[in-house]
Amino acid sequence: MRYDRPTWTGVWAALAAAALLAGPLPATARTPPPVTAAGNATTEADASAVDAAAGAGASAVGAAAGAGAAGLGDREVWSARQVNDDVVEVGVYTPGDGVTPQELYRELDRQGVRGLRRPAAARAGQCRLGTAYALEDGRCPPIRWAWAGYPDPQVHFRDRTPRAWPVKEAVRAWNRAPGVDSHWTDRGCPRERRHCVEVRSGDFGSGWAGNTTYRMTMGRNFVDGSVLVRLNDRYATSTADRRSTACHELGHALGVGHNTSTASCMYPVDNALDRTQPHRGDVDLLRRVIYP
Repeated sequence: MRYDRPTWTGVWAALAAAALLAGPLPATARTPPPVTAAGNATTEADASAVDAAAGAGASAVGAAAGAGAAGLGDREVWSARQVNDDVVEVGVYTPGDGVTPQELYRELDRQGVRGLRRPAAARAGQCRLGTAYALEDGRCPPIRWAWAGYPDPQVHFRDRTPRAWPVKEAVRAWNRAPGVDSHWTDRGCPRERRHCVEVRSGDFGSGWAGNTTYRMTMGRNFVDGSVLVRLNDRYATSTADRRSTACHELGHALGVGHNTSTASCMYPVDNALDRTQPHRGDVDLLRRVIYP
């Protein structure tokens, strides 16, 4: 059991929400220190900061992952739109084999996806551990699930995919991480004080291999019932492809961003290795930074 967990409130939550809509951090931007607590407060200042960012025409998210360097934030395509004063909806699209981020951006734009951010590298944030970064490539405070009275947040992955997709195995792999409990189900999710992520597959057309969409509050908590993982059959050419994509997208649904190590399934660039497991750094990131 954890006691006296401090919370992110006021100005940092407001700044983080505004930054989400405003796009990548410039090279000279300052970021808050590494987070160690849950953020759950929403104030008028929070909403005002987001309104100001949205009013300025901002509609993008993400910064580059890398040990203090630019270069990995342009490997996926992000979208963001403001749902209301307290909620932002974000989409993360992982390019399929042979598809560049720029090509994926154009395809999503053609499909009418709102709030797209053009792929561009920028300096990473400070919510990281070694080569592993929290969502939005290390922007603080991290996006996470609420504890809801449990020692660790309880996240249930509701699997709506056929057996060819190894979602159950991916859930088991992520459940090795202390700090958050991951559960697999092919039935309904428990409702009381537990969280649910819908996982689906299908032929979603050309462009992306995997997609994670979520809503988050100004306090940087996932919104229950809003997190959806989609796995694209079109780019599932092998068992290793499926395992790698499932591991990657489920990691995003827990709050894990990219890992600059090619040994991790969270590495943002598709490569011949098709890593199918979280890196030790991803596991430590969940325990020490995202869910301390």
